[in-house]
Amino acid sequence: MKQYIQSAIVLVSFLFLGQSLMAKTLKDTNDVKQTYFDIVSKYQKDQQLIKESWSEVSALYNDTSRYYHNMQHIANFYNELLRCKSDMENWDAVFLAMVYHDVVYVATSRDNEEKSAEKAKEHLTTMGFPQPFIDTSYALIMATKSHKATANNTTNLFIDADMSILGVPLEKYKEYVKQVHSEYSAVPNFAEKRKGFLKHFLGVERLFITPLFHKLYDQSARYNLQQEIKDFQ
Repeated sequence: MKQYIQSAIVLVSFLFLGQSLMAKTLKDTNDVKQTYFDIVSKYQKDQQLIKESWSEVSALYNDTSRYYHNMQHIANFYNELLRCKSDMENWDAVFLAMVYHDVVYVATSRDNEEKSAEKAKEHLTTMGFPQPFIDTSYALIMATKSHKATANNTTNLFIDADMSILGVPLEKYKEYVKQVHSEYSAVPNFAEKRKGFLKHFLGVERLFITPLFHKLYDQSARYNLQQEIKDFQ
């Protein structure tokens, strides 16, 4: 009975969280594109060059092999980062790291983060960004490979925002699971690997590094992971 009551409380929390999110005016992929142009235009005046860079980014994210790691993921990531924008350093570099962090993504590959970081470096260098700015974006992208806590609060918030999908309302989480399975369909024994990933995450003390995201999503994420594991049985 106690466990049932706890589950019910979590479910109610989900519903409340989902309603709260829907009550906001969420940014979409068009907002991401406009913000990209606004930020890059501060550093590069050649609009044709900016358009070419964005076209390559957009084409990569809109590839038909992308079911989860696409432009919608970037828009969702953007909305999560906006929660903590005031607590982050060098917002422009953070935003561009977000845009590029999955720009190269092949489900069977182990070096997507490295290739994405290199693509960001290539674009930002061509568009004339200063090296320290490029280094910041590069480091943020690379931090998403391990999702391990760092001594830098901006990096930790960035990592947590990327992982926030784990704690969204259950129906949205189920959509995410379907997308992931479709995207990784070519990976041998993916279902077993996914199950191991879920059990590992449930065993860690904190799913989210920062107090903000821990409070927002830890409880709901654990519930989602438990439900997904049940679906394997």
